Amino acid sequence: MSNQFLGITEKLSFLIQQTPLVLIEWNQDFCVISWNPAAEQIFGYSAEEIYLQPVSRIVSPAVQIEIKPLMEALLRERKTIVCQNENICKNGSVIICEWINTPVFDDEGRMLSIYSIAQDVTDRVMAERRLQESEAQLLEKSTTLEQVVEQLQQAQIQLVQSEKMSALGNLVAGVAHEINNPLGFLKGNIRPALEHLEDLFALLDAYAEHHPDPHQQVQQLIEEVDLGFIRQDLPKLLESMNQGIDRIKTISDSLRTFSRLDSEYPVSFDLQDGLDSTILLLKHRLKSHDHRPAIQVIKNYGDVPEVECFAGQLNQVFMNLLANAIDELDEACQDHSFQELSKNPPQITITTALSADQKSVHLSIQDNGRGIAEELKSQIFEHLFTTKLVGKGTGLGLTLSRQVIEEKHGGRLWLESQLGVGTTFMIELPLVCVDRS
Repeated sequence: MSNQFLGITEKLSFLIQQTPLVLIEWNQDFCVISWNPAAEQIFGYSAEEIYLQPVSRIVSPAVQIEIKPLMEALLRERKTIVCQNENICKNGSVIICEWINTPVFDDEGRMLSIYSIAQDVTDRVMAERRLQESEAQLLEKSTTLEQVVEQLQQAQIQLVQSEKMSALGNLVAGVAHEINNPLGFLKGNIRPALEHLEDLFALLDAYAEHHPDPHQQVQQLIEEVDLGFIRQDLPKLLESMNQGIDRIKTISDSLRTFSRLDSEYPVSFDLQDGLDSTILLLKHRLKSHDHRPAIQVIKNYGDVPEVECFAGQLNQVFMNLLANAIDELDEACQDHSFQELSKNPPQITITTALSADQKSVHLSIQDNGRGIAEELKSQIFEHLFTTKLVGKGTGLGLTLSRQVIEEKHGGRLWLESQLGVGTTFMIELPLVCVDRS
C-alpha cells in the first residue's frame, strides 16, 4: 500500500511540476507555502524567493482590498471560489489571471491551507476588450449616423413647410448616395470574410485531426488565446456588423424615398393615378408568404376630377398610409392561422369620392387589422411616435403626411379606428390647393 501511495504521490508531483497552470499553496495568512514552475515562469519569482511571502507581493494595490473578503468567504462558504484580477510580476509588469481558490480543512473544521490554480488570461481579456471597443465604436458610428439621419428628416419636414423640398431632395439624395457606397463595400466584404474564417478553422480542424498531440508550446498557445471562444465569437461579431449595415441601409433608403422632388407650384393631378402607381410600387409587399395569404386591395374609385396639388408630396402620403396598412396587417396576421386568414383575408380598401358641395375630394384608406387603442389615437400624428417594433418605424411618416395634407394643401387628415375591426385614414383635399405654410 505504501508503494502504491508513493507512486501516486510521485505522479501528482510530476503533474504539478509539468502543468502549464499555476499551482500555489497558501497558509492561513495567505502566504506562499509551495510554488510550482509555472508560477515561477509567469510571475518571475523562484520558489525560494516567494516562500512565506504574502499574497500582496503578486497582487496589484487596487486588488489588495479584496483579499480579506476573499479569505472570509473561503472560511464561511468552505467551497471553491473563482475570481479574476490583476497581478504584478517580479519585473513590474501587470497581467490578468483567472484564479480557482479551494480551502482545505481538518477534521475539526480548522482551515489548513488554500490551494490556488491560476492561468494568465491577459491576451484573452485584452482581445475581449478590443472587441468590445470595436463594437462600441461601430455602435457609436451607427448611432451618430442615425442622429444625422433623424436631423435630416426633421429638416425635411421644416423645408416642406417653407416650400424648399427640392433643395432637401438633392441634399438627401447626395447623402444617401455617399452612405450607400461604403455600405456596399462593407456588405460585400463580410460574407467573404466569414468564408475565409471558416476555411481557416477547417484548416485548424484538419491539423488537429492529423496531429492530435501537438507540441507543448502549441497546446499552451491554444489555451492562452482561448481558441474555442474566438471560434464562437468571431462569426457573431460579423453577423452583428451585418445587421448594423442592414439597418443603416434601410434608413438610407427611407431618406431617398422621402426626397422626391416636386415642382415649385401646384399642378393638376389625378389622385387615382397616384394611388395606382403607389400600389404598383408596393406590389411585392402585397404578395402571399408563409404567414399569410395575399393582401387584397379593393378600389372603390368614384368619379372625381383632378386636383391642384404637389403631386410628389401626395404620392409620398399615399406611400406612407398604404405601407402602414401593410405593416399592420402583417403583424395582425401573426395572431391567426393560415386557414383562419383564408376565410377572412387581409384587406385594404381605398375609396375616393367628390364632396357634396363639389369643392373637395374625400379619400380613405382602410385596413381590417387589429385597430388602434383609444389612448394611442391622439399620439398617432406626433413627431417620432410609432407603434411599430424597434427598427421598423421612424415615427416621421404620419407627421409628414399630416403636414403635407393640412399645411401644404389646406386639407384634413384624420383617422377612425376600432379595436378588432381595423383602422381608416381619411383625407379631405380641396380641388384648389390652399398652401397654409
